[in-house]
Amino acid sequence: MLTALPQYIPLQNGQAAFLKEQNLINDLLGMVGYEVRDGYVVFTEDITDADGNNVNAVDMQLVVMDMDHYSDYDLLPLTADMAAQVIQEVAALLMQTPPPDTRVDKNEEIIPKRG
Repeated sequence: MLTALPQYIPLQNGQAAFLKEQNLINDLLGMVGYEVRDGYVVFTEDITDADGNNVNAVDMQLVVMDMDHYSDYDLLPLTADMAAQVIQEVAALLMQTPPPDTRVDKNEEIIPKRG
């Protein structure tokens, strides 16, 4: 008879230590948390013998790179719905910023606009 495998939930670095002190949620609702630290995956629980499953290997696939490894011109792996949301958020931010009160002439001098 197969038992239910544990669910895994990704945590940001340092969240596991924070959650450990929170009595109401420190068991992660029965799920196992993990953090990625310097290329290693650190789990919040010992998964090698969780509920008798005898786990001795875990296969993981990296979906998105660490944001620190992207350059200014790298394409982000966004789904179509995420891309639309990003465009809407950027447009909303830009709409809140008024245009500068200057203009450029042929000599490329910045001259204040006149009323």
